[in-house]
Amino acid sequence: TGAPLRAYGTPRLSPDGTRVAAEIYDQNTSDIWIWDFARLRRLTFDSGGSGMSVWTPDGRQIIFQSCRTGMPSVFKQAAGGTGTVDRVSTSETPQWSTSITPDGTWVAGFDLPPRTAPHVIFLPLSGAVVRPSSNPALGVSQSPIEPVAETRFKGAMADFSPNGRYIAYSSDESGRPEIYVRPFPRVDYGRWQVSTAGGTRPVWAPSGRELFYLDASNALTAVPVGTSGSTISIGIPAKLFDTGYAEPNPSRHYDVSADGRRFLMLKSTGDPNATPVSMVLVEHWFEELTQRVNGK
Repeated sequence: TGAPLRAYGTPRLSPDGTRVAAEIYDQNTSDIWIWDFARLRRLTFDSGGSGMSVWTPDGRQIIFQSCRTGMPSVFKQAAGGTGTVDRVSTSETPQWSTSITPDGTWVAGFDLPPRTAPHVIFLPLSGAVVRPSSNPALGVSQSPIEPVAETRFKGAMADFSPNGRYIAYSSDESGRPEIYVRPFPRVDYGRWQVSTAGGTRPVWAPSGRELFYLDASNALTAVPVGTSGSTISIGIPAKLFDTGYAEPNPSRHYDVSADGRRFLMLKSTGDPNATPVSMVLVEHWFEELTQRVNGK
């Protein structure tokens, strides 16, 4: 992309594809910067650290995680840098944001309560409501349902489908990380397993007919997904290519273009052909030295 050489993380393309939001790590902290393919502009100024950007569908705001209150919480701010920084989550447990519905009313993320595994959470934005429907394909029914904001289940790195009716996420409930899909907003209406040999960091193709994720070997993988009525059909996963790019932490450090044909990734500046640096550790050498000296 021609961006300056910096320590980037979790790059996210704007809805129109003209900008990239990513955190930059610097001196044990991070802030969100925006690259418009010509100029790099800093968005957040937070000594506690900010990251994991999510663009609103209109491209006007950034939803992000920040530690400015002492623990990771979800905030929103105008992408142009004007206005105030508003807090979205009020939980006393650490929370991170990962996706937003196409209508911009719900944010998906995950929290990390003490001594438990991460759980997928849903945070309401303005206008977020749950309207019961008799159409099971929408994931809800006429019966009373639990408010989606109070629903949580084991998993992380959730991503809404382009039509907002499904959510993909990663969970180790089977003993290892795999990719699953649930309907939204009635997340308890069904569950489908997508990956079969390990999977993390899912993201939907803009068409909604594919899911991308990293398999157990960190290869970028695609799987066809079909929806008909209230059911989902999962195709056979196929490796697209070995990723071989930088992953500073367990977040999703890649994104897909609006046409679904290109991927934005973080390039490592290290030489992949360089000889690994090795170290030899010799224990109890002083005792051996003493024995040899006394032996003389």
